Amino acid sequence: MAIISIRRINKDGILPALEMLLQPFVPHLPLSGKSVLIKPTLVEPEHYTTGQTTNPQLVEAIIIWCRQQGASKIAIGEGPSYFQPQSALRECFTQTGIADVAKRQNVPWILFDEGPFREFRNHSPKTPKIFYISEHAFTWEHVINVPVPKSHYLTTVSIGMKNLKGFLKRCDKPAFHYAGSDGIHGSVTELNLLIRPALTIVDCTAPV
Repeated sequence: MAIISIRRINKDGILPALEMLLQPFVPHLPLSGKSVLIKPTLVEPEHYTTGQTTNPQLVEAIIIWCRQQGASKIAIGEGPSYFQPQSALRECFTQTGIADVAKRQNVPWILFDEGPFREFRNHSPKTPKIFYISEHAFTWEHVINVPVPKSHYLTTVSIGMKNLKGFLKRCDKPAFHYAGSDGIHGSVTELNLLIRPALTIVDCTAPV
């Protein structure tokens, strides 16, 4: 049975709220000595208050929490939107404040677009015939998925499942919108069978 936890952030800040939020998961997620990749939403170089990107304060709190649980290696990784020019991809880390968090916490940040990638051919009728996924989806012992909830013109909403499209090679992202027998719904479902996050933490901290 899936475990769902919801926590309001009060005057004590994000970290205490996160610690209470994740308390039910601790017995089921031994992080001691494990490697952890944090996958936020950094589709464009926009501040989190726009509702388009993950709050860097939440990402920093997750890093601290992972260290409290004994994680041996932590990184932040993302493959920004296909609609961002190649020259602006690194800005999705620097302009959102994520690069500052990484520097402050002494963890690397990884632009998936720089490779390496794993090739998939004829994987499913629901996916493009050939596509590539970042090797980082498979080489870390735990992936923590940190999406923001947004509307989307094809799926109505974009939250945890669609956030994993960031692992796709940039040129394959548009194909996942329309390829396959069920369009984006089928292709994203298949993607979530290939990449299995240990946790999905939905960031609802943007002001409304």
